[in-house]
Amino acid sequence: RTWDINGDVSVTSNGDFNGGSSATVTVAGNLTDVGVFTHNSGTVTFDATTSGKTITSTGSHFNILTFNGSGGEWTPQDALATDANLNITAGTLIIPSITGSVSCSACVGKTFTVSNGARLTMQTNALYPVGYNTYTYGATSITNYYQTSSITTTAATYGYLNLKPAASSITFTLPTGTTAVQSDLTIGDGTNTDTITANTNSSTIDVDASVSISANSTLTAHASNGFTVAGHWINNGTFNNSGGTVTFDAVGTGLTINNNSQPFNNIIFNGSGGAWSPLTSILYASGSLTMTAGTLNNAGGSANVAVNGDVTCSGTCGTISLTTAALYQRVTTNRNFGTQTGATAWTFKNLNFFNKDTSAGYTITTQTGGSGDVTVTGVLTVGSGSYTQTMTLDAGNRTWALSGNGTPFVLNASPAAVL
Repeated sequence: RTWDINGDVSVTSNGDFNGGSSATVTVAGNLTDVGVFTHNSGTVTFDATTSGKTITSTGSHFNILTFNGSGGEWTPQDALATDANLNITAGTLIIPSITGSVSCSACVGKTFTVSNGARLTMQTNALYPVGYNTYTYGATSITNYYQTSSITTTAATYGYLNLKPAASSITFTLPTGTTAVQSDLTIGDGTNTDTITANTNSSTIDVDASVSISANSTLTAHASNGFTVAGHWINNGTFNNSGGTVTFDAVGTGLTINNNSQPFNNIIFNGSGGAWSPLTSILYASGSLTMTAGTLNNAGGSANVAVNGDVTCSGTCGTISLTTAALYQRVTTNRNFGTQTGATAWTFKNLNFFNKDTSAGYTITTQTGGSGDVTVTGVLTVGSGSYTQTMTLDAGNRTWALSGNGTPFVLNASPAAVL
């Protein structure tokens, strides 16, 4: 039997709604059940196309439950339980609090699905839906963590993921396991002061598009687990690197990195065909920069790059082409520079090697495994009068092409620099 109800459904305290065996029930309005609803292994679909719809089930369970109304928005007023699949095909399901929790009972093999363009929103102290065997998110689905209390999120493969506490002084803790995001990851709402941390549990982050950190928000990475990003890096808040590594693995061009003058620790570029540009604030690695695949260039931004550790590649070598910007390798111990394999050439407008240590002289050694030229179209500088110890550059077996006008090479005199 099929029921198509274009308005509200109300089951009174003495009522019992039984649609029949395996019935299909479609409801365009609210559902208020203070009696008994018997699902008989059927399917209930809410298909409203406007917001503000409510569901009160008073302990009754659904079997298969589907939300399928573009522009529709549904908010459970009490616990929402299914005995089979729950599908958000179109529209938004809002879990308003722990009172309106969503769960599946004895749901072996059952699926919770949010389709492309559909939304799941959790508010106040709401919990993530529980009890389903599989959680499936379309690449353009949207999951909103909007709670006003500190929570631990759930490891899943989301579409768009918005971690936006709706009050200040709230911490969202990422769970053990991988939080995978098929589209963009957005941290914070730009107003509330909050922290999203991956460094409490053994958390891994894998984002297939861009990462955006909003003003007043802090994202803390894990100290050793992976953090991969395939899109832009947009930081208008705070990023704590925890001594870890961020890997940019895009395979497309035109990507930008704006780190808001805050350091990464280690940076790896490892996307064949990928191209990244430091946007407006200096791209700073307090650890090392590894150029494995792709291109670091100035096509989309003209900011400089500063690295305290090695500037090398691993296994394969990508391209550095900073034709309108400078690279500063500022070390406090002996470090390495250059390609370690192949004939990939690196080009810089200005290239600077500095020793920041206050107690000893150190050497930056050009790697001999690769054969690519190093081209500097402006000025190559070894050593700086701003520091006190000797800086030595071991130029290795490379061809260094200096094509700048005027004085294309500066070997600092005090403290003495050595080539």
